[in-house]
Amino acid sequence: MSGSGSSSSSRVLSCSWNGEEETRESPIRYRVGPLAYEPAVYCNCVPVRKAALWISWSNKNPGRRYRKCYRACQGGCGFIGWYEGPHDPFVQTLLIDLRDAVWELKKQRSVLKLALKEASEDHEAKKKELEDKMNRLELEKLVMRAVLCMWHILSKITEKVGRTITKNDDFLSEFMSCVWGSETPDEFEARWTSIMSRNT
Repeated sequence: MSGSGSSSSSRVLSCSWNGEEETRESPIRYRVGPLAYEPAVYCNCVPVRKAALWISWSNKNPGRRYRKCYRACQGGCGFIGWYEGPHDPFVQTLLIDLRDAVWELKKQRSVLKLALKEASEDHEAKKKELEDKMNRLELEKLVMRAVLCMWHILSKITEKVGRTITKNDDFLSEFMSCVWGSETPDEFEARWTSIMSRNT
């Protein structure tokens, strides 16, 4: 048997009544709490407490309400009793069919939610992988462009400043630092002017 403790959720309880055992979530949301009934019936706990009103969803008593010790899940006093008589056999069969249909729909929803979660995670992983590849390609393009630019500069340096200067190790060291260390065109121009003023 199973029941709910509030109107907004369905707790899962395990209860036994005349040999029946059912541990499932209630197929419906309860409209009232387990203590919202009158007249009150008290269990055998000390101090005395109002018994909780649950709904059985077992095959033998689907939709049939019963009272049980509110602390039954923690041991309790063992109090239990039907709140009403059994339903008509036709109504019982109908309730079982409806209960099973709701449980199956909830099961399918859980499977779909899990599949959607996995698909979303897979999509994010593939998206990140693609972004990483694109970033690597862009980096490779930048490196290749830098290499080509450096090749062009080195191929023209002798023509621009003369063969004698290019054989000077200090000049070459400063020149490479100027090319690779300058972050802006203005910085490059300033460093290049300084190098040339010292070497010409």
